[in-house]
Amino acid sequence: MGDKNHVVLEELLNAVTIINHQSKIYPGYSAFLHIHTAVAEVRLKRLLTLIDRKTGKETIEDPKFIKQNQAAFGIFELSQSGQTICMEPFDDFPRLGRFALCNEGRIVAVGKVRQIMG
Repeated sequence: MGDKNHVVLEELLNAVTIINHQSKIYPGYSAFLHIHTAVAEVRLKRLLTLIDRKTGKETIEDPKFIKQNQAAFGIFELSQSGQTICMEPFDDFPRLGRFALCNEGRIVAVGKVRQIMG
């Protein structure tokens, strides 16, 4: 699937913070992922845990939704098959590990790539 220099991604584990969304976000939510100079449509596949924004500790496992001013670990997948995008886990390469999620022309969330799952 990939090697040390190239990774074909199907899913990615992200730490995401909702900054501008009035309603709750559930698995199945679609948005555009902006990372470095790339843009790709992604879908929230699963929320794993909510994160306390002050301490960084996990607070609730398997939450049903996430809302404004909350942070969570979630699994996202590319919406279009065969699509590729260049990214790296934040801990390995910070410039290719930060992203913004946009919907209807505005930034909804910001986050960091934690793990790329092929």
